[in-house]
Amino acid sequence: MSLSALVGLGSLAVLAVLTVLFLAALLSGADGGEDAVDEEAVDDSLHLHGVHGC
Repeated sequence: MSLSALVGLGSLAVLAVLTVLFLAALLSGADGGEDAVDEEAVDDSLHLHGVHGC
């Protein structure tokens, strides 16, 4: 088997693993609602990095 075929099969395997992990994260019921965001922490972080007026 050639080197390019092995690289292609390896990249397909990595793509399959990432797809399965993505679907598992979607199906796990992870809540991305408003409660997950701490607005004050976001503002502090933006201010720390020089972003003002947001």
